[in-house]
Amino acid sequence: MSDIFKPFTVKPDNIKAVIIGHNSKPQPGKATGLAFSLKPTEDPRDVPRVFNMLVALKLEGMDVSLTNEDLTPWLKEGVFLLNAALTVRQEKVGSHQALWRDFTRLAVEYVNLASKPSPWIALGNCAQGAANFINKKKHYIRMKGYPSPIGGKEKNEFIGGNYFHCANDFLIKKETFSNCLAN
Repeated sequence: MSDIFKPFTVKPDNIKAVIIGHNSKPQPGKATGLAFSLKPTEDPRDVPRVFNMLVALKLEGMDVSLTNEDLTPWLKEGVFLLNAALTVRQEKVGSHQALWRDFTRLAVEYVNLASKPSPWIALGNCAQGAANFINKKKHYIRMKGYPSPIGGKEKNEFIGGNYFHCANDFLIKKETFSNCLAN
C-alpha cells in the first residue's frame, strides 16, 4: 500500500519521460507502484511482460540487465512510471481500472501541463486511453503495442518498435534545440 503513489515522487518539473502501463502486477507480492518495475529480488522471467520490456530495451541498444527490472533508479533520472490503475485485485488483471480512470486522467492532464516537453510511452489499451489527454504538440507520444507474451499483433508491434530509442532521440534533439536557443 505504501508504494501506490510512488510515481509521484518525481516532481513535474523534473520529469524527462513518462511511461504509462496497464495496472500493477496482479501476482502476490510483485507490485511496486511503478509501471513495469519489479522488486530487486524478483526475476523478470517470472513476469513475461516485464521480461519482454527488458528484451526490447536491450534490442534497442540500452544498457540493461535481463535479470533485474527494478526501475526505482529511473525515478531519480526523471522517468514518471504510472499505471493506468494504481491498484488491482490479486490475480484479477484490470479489476480496478474503472476505480482509477478519473484519477489517472487528472494525473495525466496535470503532468501534461506542468512538465517540460517530454516523450510519453503508453503501453496497453487503458494506458492509450489516458494518452488522449496529452498535448501532442508539446510532447512526443508512442502508443502502439504491449509487451505481453499473449499480445498477438500488439506484441509484434512492441518488440522492435524502437519506443525507447525514439524517446531518447526526442530528448537529445530537444536538449540540442534548447541549447541552440540559449546561445
